[in-house]
Amino acid sequence: MRRFRGQAVAAAGVIALAASCASAPNGRKGPRDELEAKRERLAALRSGLSAEEWRSPDSLGYYLDIFGLPRSGARARLIESGGKLLFALDFPRDEPIGRALVVHGYMAHSGHFGAAVRALLGGGYEVTLIDLPGFGLSDGKPNAIDDFGDYGDAVAAAAVIMRSESSGLPLAALGHSTGAAALTDFALRYPERAAAFDRFVMAAPLVRLTAWGLKLAGVKIVGERAVRFPRLPLITKGTIGNPDHTRFVMEDPLYRTVFDPSWVISLDRWVEWIGDGAEAPWAGSVLILQGEDDDVVDRRYNLPIVSRIFPRSRIVLYPGLSHCILQEAPLPATPVYAEIEEFLRR
Repeated sequence: MRRFRGQAVAAAGVIALAASCASAPNGRKGPRDELEAKRERLAALRSGLSAEEWRSPDSLGYYLDIFGLPRSGARARLIESGGKLLFALDFPRDEPIGRALVVHGYMAHSGHFGAAVRALLGGGYEVTLIDLPGFGLSDGKPNAIDDFGDYGDAVAAAAVIMRSESSGLPLAALGHSTGAAALTDFALRYPERAAAFDRFVMAAPLVRLTAWGLKLAGVKIVGERAVRFPRLPLITKGTIGNPDHTRFVMEDPLYRTVFDPSWVISLDRWVEWIGDGAEAPWAGSVLILQGEDDDVVDRRYNLPIVSRIFPRSRIVLYPGLSHCILQEAPLPATPVYAEIEEFLRR
């Protein structure tokens, strides 16, 4: 029994590891104490962030440089949602044609989306990034959630601010994996706020994971206690399509090596809810981008459900691309961002 429990713990760790994707800046791997020093400095900067904005070039510049995000005009702020303060970043540009919200996946955070930010800015969009509860520099228990709807609540809180600041500009959103699930929950439970958005892009959208029954069983064996795991390279074609991604995860000071079973248990309740025939009362268009080599999310189960919830959706499959469809090597990823830009401009 002890051996089986150990295998279950390892399997739970793989669930957590497999769901993280990153866009890697150039850099060299540092020792553990260097990672801890960076994490402590970022945490100190976050604690000093006022409820309005984080404008100091020294503080914000340190964050942006670590994660390879553009500096020009960037600002940070805290957004309140469900009693928690969530970290958000804004990237303005001259003469924007719209504004886009980017929502990360499980075990990721805003710092993982440098490539997406640059692509959206280059396409004429201002960009807002948000750390979901329990990730990055936002409040919450690391890598845990009691109610999956909290992610939709976070998007809804960001949507209020974006609408008030956008002066009539078209609003769009890009979500990866859990971020796509957050957009789905937002559209289902906040139809009035979702009406301000005319289109969503969902990359590798999460409804349930692959081998879902086995993973649920493993989590039940592990119990409710969070499990720590070593910071190791990932061994799955679903997440290792870009070796820079693996190096980035190994160097990310905000990557938390803990798996909390509450996340899978909450996801299970959410899957049951949206599988009951829910359809979003929202007239926007949805572009679904899915790698055919994705072995993290169950695309054969997920895509029909997402298409049912959003009747005005179009699915584009990419042979050879993985779960990290937004962070693959530059050449394969080029058609992905070209598809996004065309969809947003259409």
